[in-house]
Amino acid sequence: MNCGPASFNAESTGRGNSVISIDPLYRLDSGTIRERIAATYDQILEQTRRNSDQFVWQTVRSIDDLAGPHSDAGYASILGRL
Repeated sequence: MNCGPASFNAESTGRGNSVISIDPLYRLDSGTIRERIAATYDQILEQTRRNSDQFVWQTVRSIDDLAGPHSDAGYASILGRL
């Protein structure tokens, strides 16, 4: 499974389970979430680059993939739930 409650929910629901995701992030409004993502985005990518040997690169093949469409989809997914 991918990380995070939304991913767990999506994958479990796809397997026929009933799941409720709870994440403290969801208590924030969409503007605050956007600000937090923007403030930490570059730092998270840099930490990922430094520790890339610690990851299993299967679904996301590289840091460039992570920073590209996957981040847009994850961002849209978060905001779509608010």
